[in-house]
Amino acid sequence: MSDQKLQGLKHHIDGIAAMSHEAWTELEGIVQVFEIGNEELLVKEGGIASSEVYLASGILRAYYHSSEGEEVNVAFYTENNILPPHYFRTKDNRSDLNIQALSEVLVAEFDAVQFTALRYQHSSLMKYGNVVVERELQYKTQREILLLTKSAEERYRVFREFYPGLENRISQYHIASYLGITPVSLSRIRKSMAKN
Repeated sequence: MSDQKLQGLKHHIDGIAAMSHEAWTELEGIVQVFEIGNEELLVKEGGIASSEVYLASGILRAYYHSSEGEEVNVAFYTENNILPPHYFRTKDNRSDLNIQALSEVLVAEFDAVQFTALRYQHSSLMKYGNVVVERELQYKTQREILLLTKSAEERYRVFREFYPGLENRISQYHIASYLGITPVSLSRIRKSMAKN
């Protein structure tokens, strides 16, 4: 395992809660680094999702299939971010969502049970885990409010603020799905905003 590939993970955690050398060494010991190709699934809806996942490079999307069979995007993840554990994992470690690569992706994955044990041994990892869960709850709440109370144009503006530059890296179809609108509606919004 390349130490260089893991430096992003170390920097990410240290930015929230500075780890001791011992905490990092133990965490590094349970991490596996691997690549997945564009459009491949990292996690499949209904499949086992028993790991914590750090996205070192690339773009992932989380989506589910509606009752009509349509893909509905609920989140995007870009490099140097952790995938919120409770967002896609149920109590029995089954995933409610599909996690798919939208580019070539490099991830660092570590077993959730082993990570929980490390969190109880190292206060920095406990703090880090708590912050990740708090941020996840805030994101879910903000997204729910956004979808229920804001216009499509306002949702698009918030998307651009929350995911700067992502609109130029992924299909407009994926953005429209995330916003809960059609690609045609998104095209109109973009044209209207470009004129202003």
